[in-house]
Amino acid sequence: MTTQSDSPDSNVEAHESGAFDRQAFVVFRLGDERYAASVSEVREVLPMAPATRVPRASAALVGVMNIRGQIMPILDLRTAFDVRSGIPRDETTVLIMTPAAGPPVGALVDSVEDVIRLDAEAIEAPPFGAFDGGREAFVVGVVQRADGLILVTDFTNLLTSSALNMAQR
Repeated sequence: MTTQSDSPDSNVEAHESGAFDRQAFVVFRLGDERYAASVSEVREVLPMAPATRVPRASAALVGVMNIRGQIMPILDLRTAFDVRSGIPRDETTVLIMTPAAGPPVGALVDSVEDVIRLDAEAIEAPPFGAFDGGREAFVVGVVQRADGLILVTDFTNLLTSSALNMAQR
């Protein structure tokens, strides 16, 4: 992964005063779509290993994995975000997320692209009614970049969302 803190392509503009807060985000892919999670929520990035399925679990729960002695649930974000894609999964990546509330959780994504820095003004509110499948609960913003849009997520909202529990059964 590369860090892109001052890319001329980005729509991240410095304040005239030169003093501003930037937050770092991990950019990942689900099918053709790009998402970003705050680095404060991402503990580590690992290749996917075999998971043990949990009977009668939500469709979004891939199973559980032992990660360095800690049993952790692994959520498939394609399923949780209702991403429909014709792109097959050859390789996948697990983001180990540390949400604000609760224990760490694995998030299965297609790939991790980059780590970027954004100031708050670069993140626009998501358009009202733009997301189906309950995504509005965990898509909290949109970033416009020269290479396309990135949907900014709130992983804690995803884990506490009743939409995840109800829609995925």
